[in-house]
Parts: sequence; structure tokens; C-alpha cells
Amino acid sequence: MLINRALLFLARGNKRYIIRVSFVVALTAFLNLIQFYTLSVIVSGLVKDFRLDLPLLLLFLAIALLQILLKPLVLSWTADCEAQVKSNLRERMLERIKTLGLTYTDDARSGALYTLLLDRVEALGPYYSTYIPALLTVMSVSVGTILYIYFINKVTAYIMLAGLLGVVILPLFTYKYLWLTGKEVWQEYDAFGSDFLDLVQGMQTLKNLPACKIEKEKIQAKAKLIHKKTMDNMKVTTIENFLFELFSGTGALLSIAYAAYCGLKGEMGFSELILILFIVRSCFGPVQVLMNAWHLGFNGLSASGKITDFLKTEERQMRSSFDPPAEKSSGLQVEGLSFSYGTEAKVLKGVSVELEDGKITAFVGESGSGKSTLSSLIAGLYPYQEGKIYWGNDVLSKETCEKWQSKLAAVWQEPYLFNLSLKDNLMIAKEDTSEEELEEVIEKSELRDVVDKLPQGIDTLVGEHGTRLSGGERQRLAIARCFLRDADLILFDEATSSLDEKNQKSIQDALERLAKNKTLCIIAHRISTIVNADRIYLLEDGFVRASGDHEELMESSPEYVGLLAHQARLVSFDEDGGER
Repeated sequence: MLINRALLFLARGNKRYIIRVSFVVALTAFLNLIQFYTLSVIVSGLVKDFRLDLPLLLLFLAIALLQILLKPLVLSWTADCEAQVKSNLRERMLERIKTLGLTYTDDARSGALYTLLLDRVEALGPYYSTYIPALLTVMSVSVGTILYIYFINKVTAYIMLAGLLGVVILPLFTYKYLWLTGKEVWQEYDAFGSDFLDLVQGMQTLKNLPACKIEKEKIQAKAKLIHKKTMDNMKVTTIENFLFELFSGTGALLSIAYAAYCGLKGEMGFSELILILFIVRSCFGPVQVLMNAWHLGFNGLSASGKITDFLKTEERQMRSSFDPPAEKSSGLQVEGLSFSYGTEAKVLKGVSVELEDGKITAFVGESGSGKSTLSSLIAGLYPYQEGKIYWGNDVLSKETCEKWQSKLAAVWQEPYLFNLSLKDNLMIAKEDTSEEELEEVIEKSELRDVVDKLPQGIDTLVGEHGTRLSGGERQRLAIARCFLRDADLILFDEATSSLDEKNQKSIQDALERLAKNKTLCIIAHRISTIVNADRIYLLEDGFVRASGDHEELMESSPEYVGLLAHQARLVSFDEDGGER
């Protein structure tokens, strides 16, 4: 493996931490070498001349003390290096996820993303904090020691070099196998993590069917497969470890034995013999550390392939800047917008709509007609290339997307709540919200009854995905966040059709308060909720088939009338279009 260029790419911006810990590890090994050198001279003087070299003894003790003082620093810098590399890499990956957006996350499995961000990055740490410092120490201190021995006794140096080369070269023969099996283990682990997360999130469904036993057997089979592949990998690493020990131990033992033989024959002085006996340990000490670090580092290498591929994932580009029309528009304009998800057929085909300032605009149509996709594109959630989206002099483009989104707020069909308190979920919309503002939006969004019944009130944890709240309560909380944003455009993916009458009325009342003096866009799944919209666009198969208010469409659009008739089979309408 030695120094892997792909892994250095992943450590971009963290090289100073790697260099720092490598320096202090090499310094510790060098001090250990000097310590044993001084000890050999002291012992040689005692044996030959019965004389204690006091200055050298003081130097020996000073080095020993310095090593003791350096040990906490080594541990601290090692931990800091690993933490910095992992933290910075995760930040890069999260930024990449943000850049790739929903076009990537819609297709990626959540469990595989968790494994990528957590486990795979975690496995990379030892490569930078342990393996690289150990390798650089061997290449400097151990090789330097062998060069020094070479000028004392060439054959002894060759024996030591042979042992060292055996440790360094051996991985070249096992690299391909360990790489392939390591990748397989990680792939199985990715799949296992995704499937396990699915089982946890779908536990209610599994118990109701019931299908727990079947799924349990499936997940157990996958766990056993991971175990088998891991053990197959460990068989090779066990043999490799034995050979590491064989080369290292044989190199140290034979070099000492040969030095002793030369000493007995008179080919080597007593002082040189004592020196070799002491510093051989200093030479192979870093080699032992390298052997232990090798497998930790290799685990990171086998985990890195998917991380590298992810960071190099091609981004779907949003249209770059374009000039809005010379004549300023009165609202948000969409012109000739076409869009497809990946290589699929186009979901929108040359759509042109207008959202007038201060008015209510609605998109209706059968499921799959493109209305939710259109609203997501207006919100800047997906990159588009064909067509234009602009609002006055502001255009939605790659360069302006973040600024554009600051003007919008949305209540989606399934609003996402974090596993935080109700208060913290609100303040995501505005970090510096005052207590007075919170109380105001709670009243406006019809959340007072919800807050009052929670055990810790506004400080109550809502659970993952807001499981402690009902669907209608989650919708009202999402509306409250829109109140805090005080955005110019509100997108509402209407999802009241499955709610009880009380929740539906609460949401409708809150929405009416929110929409005052705002531009409101409703994605309607139920016609009765948008009969009072200023303009209704009927979408069908990615095209705008008709537009107008409710009465105009009832007179001029057979498709609109047909849509009403289809829904009438599910919901009974009175003569004015209201629900009974």
C-alpha cells in the first residue's frame, strides 16, 4: 500500500496534522535510538574500563524523561489528526450531498449514506494517524539505523535490511486479494445497514402483516455472509501477520547472532558489538508498529473507494445565469420549462406558468402529472437546464439558487421534523427568534392546543420524523416555520385529504393567515381546497392543458371537469364545490 495517492486526495486540507503527528512519532523513535546508543556506550565503558560516563548517564536519563513527556503529546496529536481528518472529510461529503441535492439523495439508500458518512470515514482515520507516521518512521529511523550499521558491519546491515524489506514487500503479494475481499465486505455492510434501517423504520408494517420472522431470517443471513467474508479476509491477514513476525523476528535475531559471531572471531570490537545488540531493537521497533498499523490502514483503503467515487460524482448542473426580460414581470414567471429525473422520460414538457404577486396560484392534475415536480423546481430543489424561472429581476440559476431560496418558504406533503424539541424545530427557520415571536407564531399556526398538551410544552422532544405528533400537527408546525421565515412566496403541497375535519380546518385557517399579502402556490390533491384560487393550472402528462379560475375552467376545460368527476366518486361535493 505504502502512500496511496487516492487517500491523500481524501486528506486534502489536513496534511499539516499528518505531518505534525508523523514528525513527533519519528522524533520519539529517534530519541529511543539515541537512548539505546548512549546506553550501549555506558555499558561498554563499565565493562571495558569499569568507568561510568556521568554526562552520558545524565543524557540517557534526560532522553528517557523527554520520551515520557512526549508520550501524551503523541497520543494527543494522533487523536487530533484522526479527528480532524474525519471531521473535514465529513464536512466535504455533506457539502457534496448538498451540492448534488435531491437528484442524488432520491436515488441513494439512507442506510448506505449513513455507512458512507460514518463507518467508512471512521475506518479511514488510522491510515492517517497511525499507518503513515509508522511508515515514515520506518523509512527514516529504521533505514537510517541500517545505514549506520552498514559502516560498522556490512553483512549485519544486509541481514537487517532483508528483514525490513520482507515486512515492506510482503503486502504486495496479498494486496489484490485483500483489496477485493475488503471491498466485498464493505459492499455487504452497506447493504446490511440499508436493509436494517428499512426494517427498523418499517417495524409497524412488519408486525401488522406479520412478516417479522421472514425479514429476521433474511437479515440474519446477510449478517452471516458478512461474518463469513470477514473471516475469509482474516485468514489471509493471520498468515500475513505470521510472515510479518517471521521476517521481522528473523531479521533482528540473525543480525544479532551474526554480530555476536563476528565479535567472537575478533572481526568486530566489543563496543561495536554492544552497540549493535542495543540498537537492533530500535531499528525493528518501528517495524513492529508498522505491522500493527498495516491492517488498520488497509481497512481504511478498502473503505475509501466508494468515498472517492462519491466525491467525484458528476453533478447535474442547473442552468447558469441568464438575463430576465427587459420589462419587469409582475410575479414569478416560468417559461418553457422541461425536466426529467436522470435518464427517465421528461416529467415536464415546455411548461409556462405565472404566479402573480399577492395572489393564490394552484396546480392540479392526476398523480404523476408533474405538479409536485414543478413546485420543487420553483423552490430550486432540482437543477434544470431547459427553460427559465425568474421573479422580477431575480433569476433562478446555479449562481443565485441560495439567494433565491431565501425568498421562499414551503410546507411539503410530508414535512420533515428533526429529533429535537418542538421549539428547536421551529427555530430552524430563524435562529434568533425571540420568545415573543415564538408565542405569536404558535397562535397564528393553531399550535397552542398542541403545545399545551405536551409534557414539557414547547421544549418537548417530538421524536424522529415527529412521531409524537399527528399528521395535522406536523403540518401546523411546518406552517409555523413559514410564519417565522416571513418569506415572499409560500409553496404549499396540500396534504389535508387524509386528515380529520378538525385538523383540516385548523390548517386551512392557519394557511389563510399565512397567505395574507403573500404570493401563495398550492399543489392541490383535492379540488375543493383551491376553488377560490386566483388562477388554477391543470397539468396532464407534463403539459399545461388549461388555466383560469375555477368557474372559467368549469366552462372551458373538459379535462378539469373530468378531474372533478373523478374525485366526486371518492368525495361528495355540494353545489358550491365544498365538502359535505
